[in-house]
Amino acid sequence: MTDNAFKNKIRSLFKINKREYSSNTIWLASSISQVGSISMKSTIECTKIIYEFLIGEPPQNWISASTLRTWHHDISNFHITTQISQIKQAPVFGIMVDESTRGETKNLVICYQAWNEQNQSPIALMTHLKNILGCNSETVSNVVIESIQNEGLDVMKWYHYNQYQMPLRSRWGYELQTAKQYLNRTFLRTLNTIYGWLRSYSTYYTNNNLAQLPPGRRAHEMTEKVYEWKKYLKNIKDNFEAFFAELLEAIDILPSDEFEQLFDELERAITKSYEYFEKWMDSWLHLPLIICKLGGNQAQLFANSYRFTILKKPWIQTPTELELKYANGLEIDINNGNTSDFGLHNSLSHDIEFCQEFENFCTAKDSKIHKFPKLYNFVKTHIYFIVVHQQQVEGLFNKQI
Repeated sequence: MTDNAFKNKIRSLFKINKREYSSNTIWLASSISQVGSISMKSTIECTKIIYEFLIGEPPQNWISASTLRTWHHDISNFHITTQISQIKQAPVFGIMVDESTRGETKNLVICYQAWNEQNQSPIALMTHLKNILGCNSETVSNVVIESIQNEGLDVMKWYHYNQYQMPLRSRWGYELQTAKQYLNRTFLRTLNTIYGWLRSYSTYYTNNNLAQLPPGRRAHEMTEKVYEWKKYLKNIKDNFEAFFAELLEAIDILPSDEFEQLFDELERAITKSYEYFEKWMDSWLHLPLIICKLGGNQAQLFANSYRFTILKKPWIQTPTELELKYANGLEIDINNGNTSDFGLHNSLSHDIEFCQEFENFCTAKDSKIHKFPKLYNFVKTHIYFIVVHQQQVEGLFNKQI
């Protein structure tokens, strides 16, 4: 191949003609612009340098900043449209919102989440950044419903509302600001343990192969974790003197009245922290979020409890202590008028095959849920896409000790 033929071939990769750039160029420029914090101007210079390196001479005319912005806009719209079409096909979808303050204006971010049937994986898509004057429940709800309608989605498929700061974030650790440095090691160790769990991957089956869910998709394990963390905090609260025995070292360096004040304030702070934890985290122990247990390690036990309490069927065999605990929690929810269950009862009532498979799962010796396709599809499309955001847990331990 001659030099001229090579140069013409390379030019054709960048431009279809003198006025129109190729899709390869659009992809290259858009990809470069998303690396780190690179500016539009730097992106244009980078693509120009690549062109010059391959051709051996600078281009006569090149991409402008307005052209690059147009490409970004068009690609973003195409991506959002494609993802929204997938969300439309999902049986349910969830929404996450977050807000931040810029001066007197509040910025509200809206993010959709659902299960992508085509790729057999969860998706999360940020679609809107809205400026709002206030961030009360009515304003947020109106903005979210307007967004759903504008995207052409079915509002009846929206079942899981999740603000990044809720149901987990409450800054309960902030109450420990009087605890000085004696508790640093204990709470940092706890925080690192939770971070490590949240950042690690959970697995699921797709096409009989084991795959990893993206980080944060651990809603199916949250209930057991909340039980674990709550038990840990309750033990601290109920056995405060024993747990913080190391504070007795302070007797030698603090006057008795200061030590007594420190001890009392810390005890009140721990009690307040536990109350915050219950307020924000207990939602995982009740409907509808407790349905996420169907995707966890205790799925069969929970299914039997649901079968007994919600479906009003007798126990298949003598219930275990865990099954009784789950059943009692479900009964309390029902008695309090809380019947939301991600549409599980409705699916069982209207799909005979699904109902039969649910029965089979409850009695199966091999209780691996991925071997029950209809039930596992419910878990994937209703549970696995739910994001437990790191910021949510971080807020619980946002302490100033």
